[in-house]
Amino acid sequence: MRQRVVAARSVRSWLVAGVLLAFGCSFDASAIAPGHDARASTDDEAEDAAPRDARTDTPVDSSVPPPPKMDAGPQKPVDPPDAAGLDAAQGDATAEDAAIDAAMDADVDDDAAVDEPDASEPCEHDDDPCVCPHEALTTDDDACAPPLCPISECTPDDDCRFLSFAESSYYFCNDEYGWEQARDRCESIDGDAHLVSLESAEEDQFVFEEISGKTWMGGDDRGNEGRWRWPDGTAFYDDEDGEVPGTFNNWYAGEPNDQGLSMSDPDCMIYWHENATWADASCGDEHAYVCEID
Repeated sequence: MRQRVVAARSVRSWLVAGVLLAFGCSFDASAIAPGHDARASTDDEAEDAAPRDARTDTPVDSSVPPPPKMDAGPQKPVDPPDAAGLDAAQGDATAEDAAIDAAMDADVDDDAAVDEPDASEPCEHDDDPCVCPHEALTTDDDACAPPLCPISECTPDDDCRFLSFAESSYYFCNDEYGWEQARDRCESIDGDAHLVSLESAEEDQFVFEEISGKTWMGGDDRGNEGRWRWPDGTAFYDDEDGEVPGTFNNWYAGEPNDQGLSMSDPDCMIYWHENATWADASCGDEHAYVCEID
């Protein structure tokens, strides 16, 4: 009897288990929690609307080792810099720079040192009188150059202009005189001064650009008719033989022709500015003049 009861209980237990299993497979959760579908639907729509995270789509490469784990434990705080320590470090750097500068100064050759001029010392030209432009001295220090005299103290005429070209100095004077007077006025400037000699095309062009009319030059044939010479005696033209070889000439066509505008002898040379060439002229005619100082 006891065995039948146990067997019946066992059968009943299996029946209950089967019922429960069947009940679990067909269980509808919405029957117990009807609001769950709405929340699940809302979550599904939000998930569909939200952009996909690219990181979740990237396949995991098992060959790449995972990053090391960070120690989540408390970190030791970093102490702020010590102001006294910074001052000491800066002081050491300054002292080191000073030592380097001193070493470099010690290596400088004393002979290579340049003494700066003492502004309190007078210039060696302080007591000198003024000088004319053609006498101006070249010095290393322009502040110590002698002063220049007024142009009126350097030439016989106040309207003369000073210019330089190559290694010569020139005074261009507009006052008009006869050739001999002009010559004498040039020679009164300096022992090396004379009416201009044009011995190159460059010098000829320089003078031409600075004059504006007929102008006396230094050439003449007064001492030897037909033989034209510069003030230093250099012959540059002969009426019979023409140009002297190796010299510069810029005569107008047919000049010199031994003709002038006045009754005086046409034995003196002018720069015929209107034609940019030379010509002979009556020595008594009055023209502007150019002085040259070699």
